[in-house]
Amino acid sequence: RWPRGKCWPVALTAGPPLPDWQTLAWSSTFSRSRVWVKQRRSVSASCLTHTASVALGGRDRLSMVYLDVSRGLQTASFSLDAGARIPMYRSAMGFAYLWAIPDKARNFLFEAMRKRLGEEWPTVKKQIAAAFKSLDRDGFCVAEGTYERAISGAGVALSLQDGAEVYAISCSAPAFQLSAQRLRDEIGPRLVALVTSVKNELEGHARHAY
Repeated sequence: RWPRGKCWPVALTAGPPLPDWQTLAWSSTFSRSRVWVKQRRSVSASCLTHTASVALGGRDRLSMVYLDVSRGLQTASFSLDAGARIPMYRSAMGFAYLWAIPDKARNFLFEAMRKRLGEEWPTVKKQIAAAFKSLDRDGFCVAEGTYERAISGAGVALSLQDGAEVYAISCSAPAFQLSAQRLRDEIGPRLVALVTSVKNELEGHARHAY
């Protein structure tokens, strides 16, 4: 049986031939990750404002679905729960996911976004391009008010099994409590370290399984 309190999104499809999440294999994968459970809380707590959320997400069509969330003590007014959707093209989580997937898949999604957004697409594409530069340089990106005007966040990609499984992790909070500067100087690097630790742990599990 799946653990209670989790959301298991259905039909994470759409787009070109991408993995079907291997029957939502992330559930067994991340349930084994002590590093993820411990460090996601640590990153959220480090924001000190008690309003930050750290979330793991996967793609469904042109949205990112929150698969797991660690929330601060005072996030009820804005934070999303597991199962929530945010537009891929308006979030640090989505930008990081797009950056990590193969070119063919990314181009397919870009075309779908262009058709959906119409005249807004050139502006969104510039935001994505800027995020990609940050991801290339630093391993994370920062989005300021792209989804909700008052919310800022940092995002990183988590690519497993040589890119067969791609997720993204983000940390977000009200902009007046968690500045873009702090996201760049502190939170982004901590997310990069979190991804490295989780990936090392999960790949270690995989090696011992054979």
